[in-house]
Order: sequence, then structure tokens, then C-alpha cells
Amino acid sequence: MFQSWSIETEDSLNVVEVMIDTDIETCCDSLELFDGPNSEADSLGIFRGTYSGNKVTSSGRQMYVVFRSDSSVQRRGFRLAYKQVDEKKVIWMIVGIVLAVLITILSVCLILFLCGVCKSKDQVASIRPNYGQHQQPVWMIPRPQNHVQVVPGQFVPPPTYQDVTYQNQQAMDMQDMDRGVRPGTADMAMSNVSRDNIMVNSLPPRQHYERT
Repeated sequence: MFQSWSIETEDSLNVVEVMIDTDIETCCDSLELFDGPNSEADSLGIFRGTYSGNKVTSSGRQMYVVFRSDSSVQRRGFRLAYKQVDEKKVIWMIVGIVLAVLITILSVCLILFLCGVCKSKDQVASIRPNYGQHQQPVWMIPRPQNHVQVVPGQFVPPPTYQDVTYQNQQAMDMQDMDRGVRPGTADMAMSNVSRDNIMVNSLPPRQHYERT
């Protein structure tokens, strides 16, 4: 069995929109829609078996419907409801669907970005010891498997030292012999003492030297 229908809108600016419910055989029955006045136009789809709530829209004011069957009555058949729709409304509907998809994608990306920022902030630890006046708290970023602990402490000034210079005993003996030191000289001679430098020259007791 072959049966066809031609649907055309009254307004040339409108298009055809159909809702299809089918309950037909999948092997021998089919319902096909064409985007034009006859079966030579582009096919909008072929429906077999059981479907519900299928919506098809033509690109122009005409649509051609063809039903093929082996005349079996094992199934209920099909139901097709059609109406004419403003073409501008269809265009804006498509634009709205595209914008809704884009907004959904952007929202998901924004949520993922904010989650990443919050996670990175959680990895930064603020350490606020009992710092004194004119001092700032310490911030640090812990490294994995390398924990760092900042312990507040007090400033310790560097130690001061007094320089004490010791002369070699043999060199001192040679200098005394050059100056003509005679027997009976003092056992110890100390140079001028300053606050930062003390030089100690020690001689063995009652040691006599002769000039050669």
C-alpha cells in the first residue's frame, strides 16, 4: 500500500511543523517526509517501528508525506499533527537553543575555574606568630613532602670579639737580639694596650741572650 499527503501553509513566510507518533512494523511499514511538494525533494526522515513525540520542520511552506505498508493490521498505525509556524519564530528558536547550549558550557567552565582557584587558595597557609611591632606576618606555600615550619624567635646581636695577637717566641728572640738586649732584661714585656687590640709578648724567665 502506498499513500501520500501534501501539506502547504497559507502564508508563504510560514513553514510546516509536524508531530509524529508511530506504531508500525519495522520490516514492511515506513513513514517518510520530504522537504518540498513531492518525493523528489530532500528527505526529512524515515520512521519505522514505535516512536512518540517526533517533531519535524520544513524549510519552506510545503511538505510531502508518504506512507508505505504491506496492509498488515498487526500494529495501530501512525498519527501526524501539523501546523504552520512563523519562520522568524523558528529562527529565533534555533538561536535561543544555541545560546542556551553556549551558556551552559560557559557556566560549567566557570564552575571548574572557581573550584581550581579555591583549591589553590587552600594550599596556601597563613602563619601568624606572636610578632612584635613593625613586623609583618609570615606567609608560606608548603611543598609536597617537604613541610616547613616557621618558628618565631628573637633577634640576637652578633658577638663582639677582642683581637689578641700572639707573636712567635723565636721571632721575638731574634728581634731582641737585634735591638741589643743584654742579660738581666725583664721577664715579660707588654705592648701598649688598647680596647680593641691586646698584644702580649712573653719571654721565658731569666733567659740571657748574646749577640753573635
